[in-house]
Amino acid sequence: MKGIRLSQIIISLFVMTLATVSATAAQPIQWPEASGGNGHWYQPVAVPGWISWNGANAAAEAAGGHLVTMGSAEENAFVFDLIDDDPALWDDSNLNHSHGSGPWIGGLQPDGSPEPKGRWRWVTGEPWFYANWAPEQPNDDPAPPPGQQNRAQFLGYGQLMGPTWNDARDYSLQPGYVIEIGVDNVPGVIAQPPVQWKTADGGNGHRYQVVQASGGVSWFDAEAAAEAEGGHLATITSAEENAFIYDLIDEDSSLWLQTVSPRSLGPWLGGLQPDGSPEPDGNWQWVTGEPFLYLNWEASRPDDSFDYQDKLHFLGPYVSGGVPWGDEWNDLDGQDLLVSYVVEFVPEPATMSLLAFGGLALLRRRGRRRK
Repeated sequence: MKGIRLSQIIISLFVMTLATVSATAAQPIQWPEASGGNGHWYQPVAVPGWISWNGANAAAEAAGGHLVTMGSAEENAFVFDLIDDDPALWDDSNLNHSHGSGPWIGGLQPDGSPEPKGRWRWVTGEPWFYANWAPEQPNDDPAPPPGQQNRAQFLGYGQLMGPTWNDARDYSLQPGYVIEIGVDNVPGVIAQPPVQWKTADGGNGHRYQVVQASGGVSWFDAEAAAEAEGGHLATITSAEENAFIYDLIDEDSSLWLQTVSPRSLGPWLGGLQPDGSPEPDGNWQWVTGEPFLYLNWEASRPDDSFDYQDKLHFLGPYVSGGVPWGDEWNDLDGQDLLVSYVVEFVPEPATMSLLAFGGLALLRRRGRRRK
């Protein structure tokens, strides 16, 4: 089996080298915010010699973007509208299997994931909240070599092209791919001054610091940065504490990730669910070991949607023209990237510089720390 895969990879790399020379890239098209979009640019690329997912991913990054990620049905429809009339991006000759092949997109499944649906992710680390798999997909086709169908592409049934997806082997060849280029790809970290919840106001005397990480931060990196500063991700043991923390974040749109409709994803908090816990609501804990007694889950949460959702954050419904966030909680995969987190310091640090945040340097490396 290893010999088969190695030969496939060699062929794929050879064809990729030839194909990218003659690749035809369409003009990038923006999805305007005024039309309900995210302001990003999308560029379909047709490759006459076809290209592997790995080759497409490398080419997208070299172009200053990444393989397209889909945060909503609206984004999926927008992207599909760019490719559905270009026959160079589709192959519908595989009629024995009643489907065709379309462009690569930025979905992937890490090695060792439960098959066929476990732990699908986006190349950017964005939360995998939206999926549009074709019927009976993903299926990790057991045809030789078994397994290894761990990358996503558009799939058209029969001679009809469609906006649904399929899982395919990363070294298989497809007729093209779609690049997404954000309006601002430069990560940034901004830490607000800590604010004390004074005992005179009924608080606990702790200090809370809101940190914005516009380039994205996982739960693991956020907790590591919080610990490096002598604190921890915020733990919430009462409605009053929840209200105090929410009041620090409720008027700053930069702290909420709004790419997934109809939800806005707020800052990471210090709740977690250890491996092996009964899903979806068993054995939730705080990083400090405090009793997990106060609960403020959003309706139907936690739900362990898409598996591995075992870390806590604020969640808000998106309301166009109104306040697009809320003070309730949601469970999310700790390796997904949000744009903020809340640090709690207890007791009050003896000294703290508002400018020197050494632990925040961990975010620059964008490393992933697993449980």
